[in-house]
Amino acid sequence: GLLAAGEEGLLRYSLDEGQTWQPLKPPDGGLIATAAPLDNGKVIALVRREMQWIVFASDDLLAGNWRKIGTFEQEGSINLPFQNAMALVTRKHAGILMPNGELRMVNGDTEAVERGSTGISTISAHVMPDGMLVVQGTIVTPSTVVSTDAGRTWRDLKVSRSTQAITFLDADTAYAVAPPDPGVFPGGFALVVTRDGGKTW
Repeated sequence: GLLAAGEEGLLRYSLDEGQTWQPLKPPDGGLIATAAPLDNGKVIALVRREMQWIVFASDDLLAGNWRKIGTFEQEGSINLPFQNAMALVTRKHAGILMPNGELRMVNGDTEAVERGSTGISTISAHVMPDGMLVVQGTIVTPSTVVSTDAGRTWRDLKVSRSTQAITFLDADTAYAVAPPDPGVFPGGFALVVTRDGGKTW
């Protein structure tokens, strides 16, 4: 089925590819940034009310049984003052990546809210099918970092500051638009590929 979540406690479920929707009992009346079904059968909901995030878990979504498992504050970024927080969901985790690079990831098995940081202000974030997190951001110049452990540790791909549009096929293979010989000025751009997880392009 399909699960939709949104503002003012919107939570709906569809069994017919979105032709009809059944309203579900939300965990809270705030903005539900994600209601994420995980591999273990639980659903983790991350709800924002003003400047606070509230984390809920459910073992029975259709019955509307929710329990509050934690809270954390929304944080902003001086580098990117108008950037929004982003929800990230893997098969075993659900979390919020804030504009300043701070990450709060909920472990679906233990229901612990784990804190991490990318070390860069966030422009975009993606979750690969294998669970790898790919974040593009900036401190002074653009950078791309990846995590294969749900955001506990991050590896900087050390790509050129002019690299754009990085797209991963899997943990090893990615494509990007970048200058093949970057210098002070980028020069011409080309489609480049890595087959070793970003170590070489």
